Amino acid sequence: MDDRSTDKPTKLSKFQSGLILVLALLCWLARISPPRGSATLELDPSYQQALGVALTHGLRFGREIVFTSGPLAYFTASPFDPALYTAKLWLWEVLLGASLAFLLFARLVRRGTWIDVATGVLILIVLPMPDDAWLFAMGLLAADLGLECLGEAQDGRARWSFGLRGFVSLLLLSILTLIKVTSMTFAFAALVILLLRATSKQGPRTAAAWFAAFVGVQALLWLCIGQRLVDLPLYFWSSIELASGFDAAMSLRPTLLSLGLGIPCLLLGVALCLLHAKRLSGGERAEKFDTARAQALLVAAALVLAYKAGFARASDHIVTFFSTAMIAPLFLIPLERVSAAGSAWRQARLRCSVACLTAVCALATSTMDIQAPSTIVAAFSRRVRQSTAWLGRPGETLATLERARDKLHEDCALPRIKSIVGTRSISAFSLGDGALFLEGMNWKPRPVFPAFSVFTEATAQANAEFLASERGPDFILLRGGSIDFRLPSSEDPLSIQVLLRAFQPRANEGGFLLLERERPSESQARALVQNGQIEWGERVRLPAGDQPLVMHAQIQPSIFGRLRAALFQTPMVEMEVELQSGESSLHRIAPFALECGVVLRPWLPTNEAWIDRARGRTDDSVVALRFKTSGQASFAPRIAFEFQLANDLRARTLDPAIERELVFGAAGDLPLNLESTKALELTGWDGAPVMLLLAAPASLRFAAGPGRASLQAKLRVPPWIASAPNFSDLRLLVYAKEGDNARECARFDVGPTGVDAVSSSFALDVQADFATAGEWILVIRSGPNADEATARIGIYDLRVNR
Repeated sequence: MDDRSTDKPTKLSKFQSGLILVLALLCWLARISPPRGSATLELDPSYQQALGVALTHGLRFGREIVFTSGPLAYFTASPFDPALYTAKLWLWEVLLGASLAFLLFARLVRRGTWIDVATGVLILIVLPMPDDAWLFAMGLLAADLGLECLGEAQDGRARWSFGLRGFVSLLLLSILTLIKVTSMTFAFAALVILLLRATSKQGPRTAAAWFAAFVGVQALLWLCIGQRLVDLPLYFWSSIELASGFDAAMSLRPTLLSLGLGIPCLLLGVALCLLHAKRLSGGERAEKFDTARAQALLVAAALVLAYKAGFARASDHIVTFFSTAMIAPLFLIPLERVSAAGSAWRQARLRCSVACLTAVCALATSTMDIQAPSTIVAAFSRRVRQSTAWLGRPGETLATLERARDKLHEDCALPRIKSIVGTRSISAFSLGDGALFLEGMNWKPRPVFPAFSVFTEATAQANAEFLASERGPDFILLRGGSIDFRLPSSEDPLSIQVLLRAFQPRANEGGFLLLERERPSESQARALVQNGQIEWGERVRLPAGDQPLVMHAQIQPSIFGRLRAALFQTPMVEMEVELQSGESSLHRIAPFALECGVVLRPWLPTNEAWIDRARGRTDDSVVALRFKTSGQASFAPRIAFEFQLANDLRARTLDPAIERELVFGAAGDLPLNLESTKALELTGWDGAPVMLLLAAPASLRFAAGPGRASLQAKLRVPPWIASAPNFSDLRLLVYAKEGDNARECARFDVGPTGVDAVSSSFALDVQADFATAGEWILVIRSGPNADEATARIGIYDLRVNR
C-alpha cells in the first residue's frame, strides 16, 4: 500500500536505546518468578516438583512420564529443588527472562508509537500476568523475529544479524514445545505460519530449510536436557493424545459475566486481525501470504488457543485468555514503519484501545485478583522487591529455602512409613509426591503420575498395566479424595482396581495410607448382573448384596455436543449417588472413566473407607444413582450401562498387627497400649484429616524419657457431635509417670462450658523432665451426665518426642 515505507529501520537514538534498557529491566524484574517452598500436599506444587525430579533423575518424557506439561514446565513455577536452583536462576530467569524482556521492548520502541510503548508498559510491566499468558507472548515474539528474517534481502552484516534472529526464533519455539501442550500447540501453529510465509516470499526451498533448522534446534535442546532422541516424537504424540481428553474431564462452568465479556473480546480481536491484514496488505500484485496476513493469522491463532485454554477449564484459567488478549494486539505493529503519520496513529489507537478494553474486561471479571488501582501498584512494587532480593542475594535465598525445606521435612516426616519402605520403590496416588521427595524415597511413578490427569481410556489402560506389572512400584502412598467434586474411584479408574486387587494396606501415618504389593495382579472374569439403558435423570438401583461392583457406561456426544466442544467446552457430566445411610451427593465424572469402569462398591471416598474395607467393615455403600447434566442436548438421550460383579476386588484377611497399626496410626505415633470400653473408630470430614475417634472413658500410654520429653497432638470434636443438643463436656488429662509415681502435667476442658472452643481444633503441647524411662498417659473423661453418643473426640498428628 502507498502508506507503508520500504526504507530500512533507522538507527536507534541514544534516548531510544536507554528507554529500551530501562523498560526491559523493569519488565524483567516484574516478571521474575522466584522459587517457591518445596511441595508437600498441595496439588499443583506436587506435580510441578515431580516434573523437576523426573528431569533431574533422567526419566524419559513421553515414555516413562506422560503429562500435559513437559520437562521444562518445572521452571515456570518452581517449588524449591536444590538440583535445579542454579538452572532456574541463571538459565531460566537471567538468560531467558532478561532476553525476552529486552526483545519485547526493543520491538515496541523500534516499530511502535509512544501509545504502543505506553500500552506495553501497562500490560507487560504493571499488570499481573499468569505464566500461560507469558508463554503466548514468548510465542508471538518468536514468530515476530522469524517474520523479520523473512524480509527483504540484506547485505552481509544484516544477513548475519537476521540469521541470529532466526536462530533465536526457532530456539524460543523449541522451548515452548517442551513446557506444556498449550504452548506446544501454539509453537507448532507459529512454525506453520512461518513456513507459509517463507514459501510465499522465497519459495519451498527456504521453507524446507527453516523446517530442517527447527528440527535440528529441537533435537539439540531435547538432548541438552538429558532426553533420548527416539523419545521426542513419542513425547509430542503422547502429550497431545492425553490432552485430547482434557476438555471433557476438566471443564467447569464459567460465570456468565466472564463468558459474556470473553466471547466479545475474542471476536473483537479476530476482527482487528482481519482489519490489520486488509489495511497493510498490498494490492493485486502483492504476495498471497505477506507479512501483514502472517501477523494477523499469528495473533488470531493465539487468541483462539488462549480462548480454548481459558474456557476449557473456566473455573481458574479464564485469566489466561484475557491476559493473552491484552498482549496480542501489540504484535500487530507493522514490521516497517508506516510513513503516513495519520495512518500510523489511527492503527496504534485502534490496537491499543482493544488491548486496554480487554484489560478492563479482565478486571471486571476479577480474574486477576485486583480490587483497585492501588493494589496494582502495590503488587507491582512487591514483585520488583522480591525479584531484586533474590537476584541480589541468591546464596541467602538458597539457604532460606533449604532451612524451610528442612522444617517441612520435620513437620511432614513419615518415619514409620519410611522404615517400612526402605530403599524399595514407591509412588503416590492422588496426592503425596511432595512428601516422598522430602523423605528421599525411591520414587517410581506411573506414566501419568497424577491420578487427576488421566483423561483418556488409553492412558488409564497404560497406567494400570504399569502398576500391575513387575515394572510397577512396590508401595503406594495413598491419600484419598478427588478434585473438582469428582466421583471417588473415577480418577485413574483402572489403577484403582489394580490397587484393590494386588495391594494391601500396610501402615497409616500422617494422613497417608501405605499400600504394599501383596500378590500378582490377576483379574478374573466378571459376571454381568444388570444392564440396560437409562435416560438423563432416571434413577437406577444397584444390584443388592455386598460383593464388589463395577459400573460401565457409555455417554455418547451428539452432533451439537461435538460442535459445542469445538467452539466452547463440553458440559459437565454429574452422577448423583444415594447411600445406604440415606444421604445423597453429587459428583462430576468424565465419560471416559465410565467406559473404563468405575468401582461403586466398595465406596471409597477417604482413607478411612479404605481402612474399613481392609478391616472387613462397611459403614456405607451406594444403593442408587442417576446421571445429570446442564447440557443434555450435547449428549445422546439414553445412556447404556452395565453392572459387573468383581470378586477379584474382594478384601483379603488382614493381619491383626497391621490392623492395630492402621487404626492407631490415624492418631499419630503408636501407643504402648490403649484402654477403652468402646470399639475403636476412625473419622474424618471435609477440611479435616482422618483421625482416631476416642470415646470416653479412654486412656493412651506412650513411652517417654529419660530427659526432656514432650507430647504433642491435635484434637478436634467432630462437627456433628459439637452441634448436637446433648453434647456435654469432656476433660483431657495428661500425666507423666515414672515408676509408680504419676504427676498431672496438663488439663483441658472441652465442650459448651469448657475453656476450649469446639468449633476448631486445639493443640496439645506438654513438656516434662523424666529422670528415668517413663510414660506419658493421656486420659479422656466425660462429664457426670454425658451422653455416650457424644462423649467423643478426635485425635491426630500425635507426636512423642524423646
